[in-house]
Amino acid sequence: MKLLNLVYALALLWVLFINGCSSQRETWKIVNAASPAAIDAALNSDAEYPYAKDFARSTVPGIDPPVHLRPCCAFGMDLKTSIYGLPIPLVKVTNMVDTTDLGLHTYDAGLVGHGTDRDERESSETNGVLYTCKAGFIDIAHVRDYSDWTVYLTFWIYRHLGKQLEMVLPPELGERRILIHPFETNTLSMEQELILSVTMAQWAAYKLSIWHEIAQWHGYGLEAFPEYISSYSVEDLYSNVLGTKIAAAIIYGGGTKTDQVYSRNFDQWLKNTLNQLGAQSIQSTRIYMKAADGYWWDSRSRIPYKYVVLKRNYEVDNIQRPMILPTELLSIIGEHYKDTCANTEPLYLEVVDSIFGFDMQDLITLEITIDEEYAQTFTFPTPSKEENRIISDQDFAFIAKSNRQSDIEEMAEKEISID
Repeated sequence: MKLLNLVYALALLWVLFINGCSSQRETWKIVNAASPAAIDAALNSDAEYPYAKDFARSTVPGIDPPVHLRPCCAFGMDLKTSIYGLPIPLVKVTNMVDTTDLGLHTYDAGLVGHGTDRDERESSETNGVLYTCKAGFIDIAHVRDYSDWTVYLTFWIYRHLGKQLEMVLPPELGERRILIHPFETNTLSMEQELILSVTMAQWAAYKLSIWHEIAQWHGYGLEAFPEYISSYSVEDLYSNVLGTKIAAAIIYGGGTKTDQVYSRNFDQWLKNTLNQLGAQSIQSTRIYMKAADGYWWDSRSRIPYKYVVLKRNYEVDNIQRPMILPTELLSIIGEHYKDTCANTEPLYLEVVDSIFGFDMQDLITLEITIDEEYAQTFTFPTPSKEENRIISDQDFAFIAKSNRQSDIEEMAEKEISID
């Protein structure tokens, strides 16, 4: 009898232990493995994504909106620094990273690294630039930021799909608003509703990322460290789109039950995706970055001087091409290139602008009311927009083209060469 009571007691303790564990935040659940086939499907913008699972709205995760951006990396390596024009001796920004030490992702990590997880643990993320054979240079912080945004926006949209929505975001040169316009959803299956929500979220996240490039060009940042240097940086927009692709794959696989579950899935997807793109070691990335010195960046200048970066990407349409070094620069690398990335096809990434008969520009608008102090730096597309200082994502291509022309003229005045 005593033995039987002992068995009952042990069984009770086990049940209590299991129940206690189930009340904890789930921190590890790999749902959709980042296999080569799944990665290819995610990167190729397949509207009939074969790995998508149905979601019940009652089980949509409650994830707080991201409110931070991770410090991005000025393009280059071992960059010298200055503050208010005064050199800071012995301080260099290395910038290089590889897939062997990416650290653990923290949702919405930002600068401090605590994210929206209410623990006081700091993030162990490692961010920087690496070179890949198929995608050129990638900025890991940008991949993380816009994966986080895509996850949050997907479930914000999915909860209210078809309804009119408005989200007011922290200002960048002025108040930012995401507007979702109402539409009918009765022709969509549950799977299509999820895919449409993800596609809308990717579109909105991409537009937010373009605006950030524009805002940096127009003076966004700290007084001591303005972010002119990072505006339209060659690797930024491609990295942003890559982040939206990774997020979509994790969402479709059911890997976003909490922000921590999402983060652990992200770790696997980030590493495997970069390796599939032909990620190079830190030593190899340094070789590629050195070959670009004097053409895409200038090692003689100090950050935050704008023209540390010489090459920029002003193309803001829905297809992003990889910023792979051109043949004349690859020839500098010689045998190393032949042994690693030769005969590799570049991978273009597309932000889907139409799906299931819906055009994204009809469903979503990103709108910014420019603060008066920044308005004089803009060439507005129409007099009416200049008068009320409201611009939308449909104006971004015009603004980017104007910014490009201004940079060309300024570089000519400064006698700075550009490829």
